[in-house]
Amino acid sequence: MDTLPYLEVPRLNVQLFDTATCKTPTIVEGCNIGNCMNWTPDYLIDKLGSKSVTVHKSNCSVLQFQPRNFSYETYGFDEFLKYALDENSGQFFYLRSLAKSARDEVADFRNDFSEIKDDVEFPPLFDEEQFFSSVFRVSSANMELWTHFDTMDNYLMHIYGHKRVYLMPPKDVSHLYVVDDKPRVFDLDNVSLESYPNLNKCTIWKCILNPGDVLFIPAFWFHNVKALDFSISVNVFWKSLPPQLYDPKDVYGNHALMPGQRSMQSLDSAIGKLKPLPDDIRNFYIRTMIMKLETSLKQSGGS
Repeated sequence: MDTLPYLEVPRLNVQLFDTATCKTPTIVEGCNIGNCMNWTPDYLIDKLGSKSVTVHKSNCSVLQFQPRNFSYETYGFDEFLKYALDENSGQFFYLRSLAKSARDEVADFRNDFSEIKDDVEFPPLFDEEQFFSSVFRVSSANMELWTHFDTMDNYLMHIYGHKRVYLMPPKDVSHLYVVDDKPRVFDLDNVSLESYPNLNKCTIWKCILNPGDVLFIPAFWFHNVKALDFSISVNVFWKSLPPQLYDPKDVYGNHALMPGQRSMQSLDSAIGKLKPLPDDIRNFYIRTMIMKLETSLKQSGGS
């Protein structure tokens, strides 16, 4: 297995950090995130008890969305935490908190886990009216989440344990073996560059998160997160673009932006209109379309 070359994610004091101008991952230091820094598993069990939570459960430490290798299970929080703390069971558990009506409501940690909301302070790194969601995350040791991107800026407040994070910029989308917007590259700590040679073309950033670290993850940056030990974090998302550009049905912060959705629909329609043509002529027009897209990409500063 190969070791990926990477850049270290920089650290910057909160007084010097500005989300309006920062376009790369940054660990923001000096943030007050509240009394959650004193959390322990016993404290959370005492506060949350048998509160119902829906979690990911897998026999594999590397969770995959495509093909899916996990199930959704519902437990009391105390039972879930017992399972997540057991490093000898051969099973792995991951809580990504949801709203009570997950299909049409956005998660907000302050409402969904009101029993412990006063323990957490959200660093004011964006205007309050831009707020979209906040998510409570609890992971078994050695559990890795599939590589993905979000369409909103967000920060990950790390509270307990340690996490390894790889991040890749949006321009690397063509090197990440993406199918239906999700990369098919898993287990990045043990990846084979012979099997996935395009990873050599990626600009990969890496960091290890310690308790108290706040990682800024810009919108559309791919990220792959692994809990090195039992870990707890809170994730906060916000809309940095005009609200009308976001999908009003999006409750997770990962739907394609509305102009992106419309453009992909138009592209699918354009390709469909070429079906009556013979293969060689259809391919001629498709190649012409690709040339036009490549020209547009160069004009917008892409490579």
